[in-house]
Amino acid sequence: LKRAGRTDEARDSLERAWGIYDVKLPAIHEDVRNIAGELGLIYQAQGRSEDVVRMYTGLIERAGREGYGAHIGTAHHHNNLAFVLRGVQKIDESRDHWRKAMAIYAALPPPVSDSYQIAAEALLGSYLQAADYDGALKLAEEALAKIAPPGQPNPGAMAKVSQLLADIANAAGRYPESRAWAS
Repeated sequence: LKRAGRTDEARDSLERAWGIYDVKLPAIHEDVRNIAGELGLIYQAQGRSEDVVRMYTGLIERAGREGYGAHIGTAHHHNNLAFVLRGVQKIDESRDHWRKAMAIYAALPPPVSDSYQIAAEALLGSYLQAADYDGALKLAEEALAKIAPPGQPNPGAMAKVSQLLADIANAAGRYPESRAWAS
């Protein structure tokens, strides 16, 4: 329905499904996450970002009460909430949720989830936007150590994070570091 431009009908259908799934399934269930994501996108397009913030905050709190505070589904909720918070200019809050998501992703069995890298890149972007190059460099180095620990190469991720490190060092005027990361 949404793709056909029938957004109001899609919203109504998703809200009905939400009313059922939200009470019958755990907060971290894939169907709950999918409906929350789709409904969140519609709400944001309708200028209802605060409703999305409340929805994800409620899911995170409920996941904790249900014993899923450290579950990958909860990390996804933190990650999605962080993006919404960034969109309404609540940068410090968004950073907190990206850090929480990253901590959960990093604690999962190897290899580190691609979602970890997505959260790390978003958090890095918030540091760069604020011209906090020291914070960005520190985070990027930590992320690289998690994404590609010694003895577990991950060439694609390493190349992307190494380039980010080079860009950050260059923006900070740390040209020798930038050249080292770029090579």
